[in-house]
Amino acid sequence: MHIDWTVTILTALIIFFATISTGITGFGQAIIALGLLPFIRDPGSSTNIITIVSIFSSAQMFWSLRSHFRVKPWAIAVIGLIFGLPLGVALYDYLNPDQLRTAIAITILISIALIFPVNQLSSVQAWIRKSGYRPGWPIGVLAGFLGGFLGGAVAIPGPPMIIYGAFMVAAGFWTGSEMKAIFAGFFGTVMLYRAAALAISGEVTVALLSESAIVLPGIFIGVWIGLKVYNYIPRKMFGIIILALLAVNAIILLLKQ
Repeated sequence: MHIDWTVTILTALIIFFATISTGITGFGQAIIALGLLPFIRDPGSSTNIITIVSIFSSAQMFWSLRSHFRVKPWAIAVIGLIFGLPLGVALYDYLNPDQLRTAIAITILISIALIFPVNQLSSVQAWIRKSGYRPGWPIGVLAGFLGGFLGGAVAIPGPPMIIYGAFMVAAGFWTGSEMKAIFAGFFGTVMLYRAAALAISGEVTVALLSESAIVLPGIFIGVWIGLKVYNYIPRKMFGIIILALLAVNAIILLLKQ
């Protein structure tokens, strides 16, 4: 077993920052972390360590929101996930490091294009509420399928579910707390499923598990700090800054071949 302590410490700091940012902005730890991790380590190990640690961060979030969890909408999304994630993992196995880095960058840019209007623009949120659109269960299955595919391929399952959740909340089917609880359950399931697939293929190594164990305290502390400072930092302005920095990072990743 070999651990590069410089890389491991930098990884822990990046994931710690991503966790705090997620607690403030409400959007993806994986998106933020994977915007930075490929600069210090290969993209494959970046997605793999995010997979392991996200299981625990999702579990922590789920536990704090467990009273708001609803089984049926989670199960609907998981039906799609079951079929989408194996296809994503197959794509992950097919891509070489440069192609995977490009796929991560493109997924981040698409995520920003979706997250920015839904989370940051009041006019878009008002339009969603006024649209009267009521997503049925097939849309939930489709969101789960796309989230599973992206989760399997690049460990970023969030964007399809974020859009789906925005309409479900606007339509009055979910409360904000229910959405967060359902997302925590879904994302945790995605990462458990992906981790199992990686273990079968032999990519979950002792070194990866050891690194993940070293990083984990930063996640638990980061969640705690994010929740504590949530009410003291302008959420929308902070979110815009993070999304802008992520866009720059993604573009640099595209150019880094």
